[in-house]
Amino acid sequence: MILSTSQMQTDTWVKATWNEFAAVMDEPQCEEGRGYFDQGYMRIEMAPLGSL
Repeated sequence: MILSTSQMQTDTWVKATWNEFAAVMDEPQCEEGRGYFDQGYMRIEMAPLGSL
């Protein structure tokens, strides 16, 4: 099952396959984010919106 960033949690480790991780990272919404994959888990960190 392929998840989009609108369907998944960000900033936390989620169980996923490499193919799911790669598909999510290919989405345009992830251009400003960072993704990590380690031993069957992925983590997507999105850049904060707005000024600090």
